Amino acid sequence: MAIDNTELQCLTPTWGDIYSAGSTEIEITATSEIALPASIPSVAGRKFTFTEEWNTLTQYKGTARGGDRIAVVGYGFKPETDEAYYCVIYSKDGVYYMITDAAKYIGPKLITCDTQTW
Repeated sequence: MAIDNTELQCLTPTWGDIYSAGSTEIEITATSEIALPASIPSVAGRKFTFTEEWNTLTQYKGTARGGDRIAVVGYGFKPETDEAYYCVIYSKDGVYYMITDAAKYIGPKLITCDTQTW
């Protein structure tokens, strides 16, 4: 959407539903009915980076013996070959913590961690 003669506003697609986070290239084009104002320079080849994010856990408590699976739901997770994720679980006072083995990549919207013995 054109804001004025020097500024365009573009809404990004929900990239992380389908693809992993990372750098992409952005290009501004116009339809045959709408010409870009001459004052807007070409941005072909410029980078736009989508970052991963998480927003939901499926489990908020587990046993002290471990072995509980935590599903982390979000957007843009990368396959295990690109990046390893870990769940770090802290005690309420922040003194003790546990790092899980590498999370299992299920897809760009889901990873899972298995808890260790606390």
